[in-house]
Amino acid sequence: VSTQSTGNQNQNPPNPNSKTKAPLMATRNLAEARKAGYQRDKEASIAAHGPPLVYNEPVAAEQTGTLEAEESFTGEAAPEKHPRGGEFVKSVVFGGLDGIVTTFAVVASAAGAGLEYSVVLIMGFSNLFADGLSMGLGDFLSTRAENEYIRSEKERESWEYDNYVEGEKRELIEIFQDRGMTEVDANHVVGLLTKNKSLFIDMMMVFELGMFPPEEEDSSAKDGLVTFFSFLFFGSIPLFSYIFSLISVDASTKSTIDGTFMIAIGLTACSLFALGSIKSKFTKQRWWISGLLMLINGGIAAGLAYLISFLLSDLVGIEGVE
Repeated sequence: VSTQSTGNQNQNPPNPNSKTKAPLMATRNLAEARKAGYQRDKEASIAAHGPPLVYNEPVAAEQTGTLEAEESFTGEAAPEKHPRGGEFVKSVVFGGLDGIVTTFAVVASAAGAGLEYSVVLIMGFSNLFADGLSMGLGDFLSTRAENEYIRSEKERESWEYDNYVEGEKRELIEIFQDRGMTEVDANHVVGLLTKNKSLFIDMMMVFELGMFPPEEEDSSAKDGLVTFFSFLFFGSIPLFSYIFSLISVDASTKSTIDGTFMIAIGLTACSLFALGSIKSKFTKQRWWISGLLMLINGGIAAGLAYLISFLLSDLVGIEGVE
């Protein structure tokens, strides 16, 4: 009996922390799961999330070497694919939209006042670089300040965990109860989360403070650069027709300027619609609705600029090109 008992004790018990444990993360194709969710396709959603997990009966405490019995789930892991470029979509969209709208507003106001195309180019490019730099720096500084604030809050939560974890547990239990959990379930979940400090703090950041944990890499500089170059690229589109007129034709007459302005309207409208359609790749909106809303937004701003400049030019007595 003694020999059999010793043999059983020398067997390797199941270790929940072992590196050979079946992986529990990355069991879905995120892009396909999102697509299926938006389309409300149940079968596609099941396929995207991978095979179902298999419940394993709790392992006795004496076998795991822990104070509590362990239960686990196993399943095959599938590679999780995240859409690329989504982290900068805000900077691209807002930088591009602001670039198109503000530059075209300058073009529209100059056209409404009947100014020469050379004046349009001077005003347009001056506005393009000045506002682009302001937008890029603004995005950089605001993103950096936001990240610093979130990190300081995370450090505070970490300090509270280290110095009085019972108080933090009580807060999270109350939060879960407010969201509909029973006291027993909330205590059980929080007890499990407490074993993982990093996960516990992340949960406190989301549920208590409403903040997503910051990324390890500070992307504020990249956000600023993306905003700046997006502003320059999209903001230069309303000026293309004027540059072409400067190079290829004599745009010193009123009719040529009007024709150039109409081309600028077409280029700007197409760009606004395209930018809105691109944005829809990272949102729930249909591409044509997103593009149409962007077009309406830019059209209202440009129309207002044209109307005001037209009225003011008559009021102050500015003479347009004859």
